[in-house]
Amino acid sequence: MNALTVKITVSLLALFGLGAATGAVGARRLAPRWAFGPAGLPIEERWSNARFEEYRTRLNLTPAQVAAIAPRFRQFGQDMRQLREDLRGRFTSSLRDLNENITRELTPEQRKELWRLAQERWQRRDEKTSKPQLDLRK
Repeated sequence: MNALTVKITVSLLALFGLGAATGAVGARRLAPRWAFGPAGLPIEERWSNARFEEYRTRLNLTPAQVAAIAPRFRQFGQDMRQLREDLRGRFTSSLRDLNENITRELTPEQRKELWRLAQERWQRRDEKTSKPQLDLRK
């Protein structure tokens, strides 16, 4: 290898390294704090934990205050999770009612097309959730 090839190779490697570092730092700064919490925790618990840590450090809480406040944050996370699950159930029920009411107005061919449309939508949703990504849902 001649000197020019070595310089180009080193320059490209350095450029690639700087790009990767910039991307990692940018993602860390731009993404929500709770996105980097333990992946096994539900989003509500990650959010609650992040807020608790922020309060603990920014307000300089004493150990007694931490002990008194921590259960309230845990309860809030549980309440929000229950609310999300309840809302999901209500949404699903409302969507099912909508589709049942719509099908009454459709011809048999339109009903078949509506069923295909629903299947495609479910398939897209399944594909989206099966891709390797940070899944913040349960």
